[in-house]
Amino acid sequence: MTARAGVAAADPVAETIVSYAGALGWELEATKLSLWLTLLAVVFFEVGAASSLIVVAALSDAPAVRSRLMT
Repeated sequence: MTARAGVAAADPVAETIVSYAGALGWELEATKLSLWLTLLAVVFFEVGAASSLIVVAALSDAPAVRSRLMT
């Protein structure tokens, strides 16, 4: 995928979603959608990491581990 000067190249996933959205009658821009998809991935991993810490704290018997994770 090559980009011309002044034109940002979107990722293929964003291009595919834009084409499906166009078939449904929605107008989207692939470059803006690409930024939102990146943000969605980051939020997904952050929530997953926080959830794992909550599970570890809930299942841990050692108070030292629990206090260290909760601060």
